[in-house]
Amino acid sequence: MIPRLLTPRILEALADTPVVFLTGARQTGKSTLARAIAAGDHPARYITFDDATALVAAAGDPEGFVAGLSGPVVLDEVHYLADRERGAVWEELIIQLPESVAIAALSATVSNVEEFGAWMATVRGDTRIVLEEHRPVPLWQQVMANYLVTRENLKGIVLLCDPRHGLTELDEILLDVIRPRVAEGLKFLVVLTKADKLNKTEQTKALSIMNLQAGGGEVRLFSATKRIGIDDVAELLWKWAHPVDAIAGALAT
Repeated sequence: MIPRLLTPRILEALADTPVVFLTGARQTGKSTLARAIAAGDHPARYITFDDATALVAAAGDPEGFVAGLSGPVVLDEVHYLADRERGAVWEELIIQLPESVAIAALSATVSNVEEFGAWMATVRGDTRIVLEEHRPVPLWQQVMANYLVTRENLKGIVLLCDPRHGLTELDEILLDVIRPRVAEGLKFLVVLTKADKLNKTEQTKALSIMNLQAGGGEVRLFSATKRIGIDDVAELLWKWAHPVDAIAGALAT
């Protein structure tokens, strides 16, 4: 792993503070850093609610889940506190953890860092916020943007979007980058995932909004669990990859 200049600051904070909140931009290695520290200089148990097993266990029996924890704990993706499906689980977990359990929490998407830190201090005691904006390596977005703009044999681009939350900041940056190429004819598809979570009215609204935002690209509803849009998306991608065969098939019919 690339040496991280932030490591000494985190270790210093962990030495005298029961809660350390690490935040910063996406894709800058916060989770990697936390795992490395937890596995080395400051041994701790690593928990992320991106793990369905951990989520189910905590949601089903929060007190039992907390009772099974001891010593320092790393809680990843703490911005899920704002997620209506997972937030209550995170909140109860943080509140019920024994005082002996130190918490190192990290996230790239908490916008109200000071407010969140104040809440953590209320329920957990002394809390220190470590905000890191320096990027030790180039943003993958910059590398990807250059690829999308200059790659001549690029057939198309597919963007996955949860319609319940809409486009993220990075999604909007991507759209700005590729919009000129899409206008020139590059294939572009927005796949609205988890469509089964929406009713018919919400699906129609999501399609209308995304069609306006897609900048000339195509939009499809999709759900793997309910098999919504699977054949449609598969057929569209096949046509992208086999344009000659697709044209011949259309002429034949």
